[in-house]
Formats: sequence, C-alpha cells, structure tokens
Amino acid sequence: MSVPIILTRKPGEDNNQFFPERSLVSAFREAGFRTYWFSTQSPLGPHDSSIALHAAEADETRYLNVADYKTEGVFDGALLSPVDQVLKRAEPKVLIVLHTLGGHFNYADRYPNAFEKFLPSLKGLDNAGLHNREIRREFNNSYDNSLLYFDYFMSSLISRLEKESIVSSMFYIADHGENLYDGMCEKAGHGRGNDYDFRVPALFWYSKGYEELFPDKLKAIASRVDSPISTTNVFHSILDGANIHYPGERLESSVFGKNWKPSPRITQNKIDFDLADREGDCKRLVAKSPKTD
Repeated sequence: MSVPIILTRKPGEDNNQFFPERSLVSAFREAGFRTYWFSTQSPLGPHDSSIALHAAEADETRYLNVADYKTEGVFDGALLSPVDQVLKRAEPKVLIVLHTLGGHFNYADRYPNAFEKFLPSLKGLDNAGLHNREIRREFNNSYDNSLLYFDYFMSSLISRLEKESIVSSMFYIADHGENLYDGMCEKAGHGRGNDYDFRVPALFWYSKGYEELFPDKLKAIASRVDSPISTTNVFHSILDGANIHYPGERLESSVFGKNWKPSPRITQNKIDFDLADREGDCKRLVAKSPKTD
C-alpha cells in the first residue's frame, strides 16, 4: 500500500491496492533515461503485486531473491553487483530503483554473521516470533544489527557513485516504521495505525557534479530539512530533482521547488498525522474530536 504512494501520485488516503497511473519510472523513461529495477523482495504475493506492476515499467527488471521475506534468502548487498554492471555501461542517463528488504522481520535474516554486533540476538532461536515479548532484548538487538548492515549497504552504494565522478544523486526513504515493544507498548511489527508506523527516515545524497549543476535545488532542499514532508512528496520531488518537468506538475509538492508548500499528512485511515492525538502506550493515532461549547 505504501510503495505505490512513493512512486506515483497516489494520495495517502487512497486505500485501493492498485492506482491507475504509471510511476516515476515511466516518467524517467519518457525523458530519455535507461531505467532499471533491482529487488530483493518478491514479484508476486499479497504485499508485492501492486509494486511489481511499477517494477515492470523499467527497461530492465531483476528479482534477486529466491526466497520471500519470511526466510533468510539473500541479503540486500546482492543489489550492489547489478549496480556495478550498470555503472560500467556508462550510459548517459540512468535511473536505478533498488527495492530492499531492509529491516523486515525476521530481523536476524537480514544480515550476515559479520554484522552480529549486538547480542544476544534472534539468530538460532526456535521461538523467534514477532509477538513474543519474552525475547524483547534479542528482538531489538537483531533489529539494530539489521540497521548496521543496511548502513553498510548504503555506504557501499554511495562510495560507488562517488568514484564515478558523474552528475548523480541518491534518494532513500522507508515505506513504513516499526514497533519494537517501545517503552510500555506491547506491540511489534507494523500496520498498527500508531506514531511508530508512520515516522520514517529519508536521506538525500548528491555528487559534486550535481551540486555544480543544481545549486538552487540544493539550497531549497537544505532549507526544508525540518519541514513536515511525507511519502506523497516523493514523486514530485524526484522528478523535479532530476529536472524532469511535465504538464500539470505540482512543484509546490517538491522539496526542491521554489514554491514548496507543506500539505496535510493524511494517513491510510484518513487521519491528519500532525493534528491527531496519540492514545495509550503505543501512541495510536486518534482524530481530534471537534470542540464543543
């Protein structure tokens, strides 16, 4: 439900699984870019099919994981090899989309043994259930190990781009947050409709060549580091950041735009994230009741 909102103009409150518009992948193709989609997730399944439709828009699509998210399979580092292959081709205009597994449960399946730094962890545990609070410590340590590995993966990706001495940029955003038995909250995983679900990290990196070509765009995005952005801004921002424009574009929704205007961040259950009350230990989002005299 979330990834199509990142890739297309789908509104956050639209609960339909499929959105009748193509994604930014097609927009890049129409602008003359060679487009690639590399994934360590699955092409088919209840969480995957709507995303696979957009993956198929790319000139080249590869699924590198023989397993699904419920088992170990390959790690996200497997995505680096096809990236290397694309960079060696030295094509003039390229878009690469990397759809990672990141920190999906079972967290211990998301990193190799070399990143087993926080102990004890879930590796080797037979009772490593998502909803077993008794192993909360192992649960959190494995999640931290998965983040440590993902940091390594992102660093490796950026290092590759830096070595190329080309005009390049990289944008990363998570599609959802995660509940980790935070504080007194008894919940784990995601899809809980609470504060932990909706707060996600985002990162934008750019090369020296990009900085020289688009100084005004970088000045604009730097001024919006603390602005209330959401995944609904990604489609507009990525295209604007690549200097791709089209009729009817909404530059006020781009963090690179001169006329940026924050908009309400509406969740899937049609609640304004910034105006909602937080209920209970798990900070469940609840729409404010109208004031009465």
